[in-house]
Amino acid sequence: RVENFHSILQHGLQQYMTKQALFGQGVYLSSELLICLPYSRTGLGWTHSVLGSVLSVVVLCEILDHPTVSCQTTGDEAKSRARPEDSLAGEVPHKVYVVPNSDLLRLRYLLVYKAQPSLLAQQQLNRPGSSYLSWLSSNKMTISLVIYVIMLASIGLSRSDTFKRYWQKLCHSLGFHF
Repeated sequence: RVENFHSILQHGLQQYMTKQALFGQGVYLSSELLICLPYSRTGLGWTHSVLGSVLSVVVLCEILDHPTVSCQTTGDEAKSRARPEDSLAGEVPHKVYVVPNSDLLRLRYLLVYKAQPSLLAQQQLNRPGSSYLSWLSSNKMTISLVIYVIMLASIGLSRSDTFKRYWQKLCHSLGFHF
């Protein structure tokens, strides 16, 4: 998620234990962007961004070549590195890396993607009345300030003798007697 990347940049990728991990415990990485993108959840960014307000982020990492990193390799150690000891599904697929220790990773680049809005979201945006709601939600501060000024003015006017006199004349001319 986009919201998590500040923490990831500050503290690095953290390995969180799950009950069952398909190819063993560790941080799962891939050298294929098409494998990574479906796991990159979208999040909300700044509404006025050139990229749009719905973003997706992928980290490009550098992996230290260490014997504990599970991956498909060629050579003498190919079989031992392809199947982690705690794997439930056998060998790690091609272009997938399981890194048991996050200290073996170095974050290099952040790739930020604009998420395409779904058809349902587009229909909701084109719905009548949604532009009014959209304007209200994007101008909350201005609306709050206007309400605050009106409140202050009404409190000030209610304490003014001149205003009270004009108010009574107006009400009397309209037929309201109190």
